[in-house]
Amino acid sequence: MLACRYLYFQLFSHRTLFEEPSDPEGGAPEEDEEILSLHGSCCWLAVATVLIAVLSETLTATLTDAGQEWGLGSQFVGFVILPIVGNAAEHSTAIVTAPPPEPPPTPPPHSHLHSHLSMHACIHTCYSHRVR
Repeated sequence: MLACRYLYFQLFSHRTLFEEPSDPEGGAPEEDEEILSLHGSCCWLAVATVLIAVLSETLTATLTDAGQEWGLGSQFVGFVILPIVGNAAEHSTAIVTAPPPEPPPTPPPHSHLHSHLSMHACIHTCYSHRVR
């Protein structure tokens, strides 16, 4: 029910919040290149749905069997163990598929001197105000 309300909010009642800003020169916004057709997208969505359903059933059956073998109740397995395993799998997938981090920008030469000087200026200012 909450997902339906969110879709209504996003697509109808507050559509302007989610639209891309227009070109400042008044021209038409650039169109994205179409990667997949509607038919191809629906096919990939169906294949992914079937694969996820099969994997979910396999995971659930494995955890249920393991829970029975360890003497855990089915409610405990369903409400505690299954979400923990699912989150761990999702997290590991996100880590594996994430793009590699960009190296940090190199500091300009002698930047350590500027930070050193500013630190000494702050200490001197604080000390001189405290002494007076």
